[in-house]
Amino acid sequence: DPDNALTTDPTRQTFTYAITSGSDTPFQIQGDRLMSSGPLDFEDPNGPATHTYSLTIRSTDSATDALSVESTFTVTLTDVNEAPTVSF
Repeated sequence: DPDNALTTDPTRQTFTYAITSGSDTPFQIQGDRLMSSGPLDFEDPNGPATHTYSLTIRSTDSATDALSVESTFTVTLTDVNEAPTVSF
């Protein structure tokens, strides 16, 4: 499922997730989901110069001697051809 983080553990632990690198990006973790912290607009003149974001996310299990793993992801915004609007 691309919308949910997936961490597996043979001892059936629960997991927490945190962004450990790329916290200056417009993303946040909510439970086990990576979410945008607001609308993302490729054509926003006040937006970032780049439309590619690199994030490192840590998954930590709930064991007493907690173990964790980190993975780096790249999120790329692409332009969408939007129909023009006319106002009178």
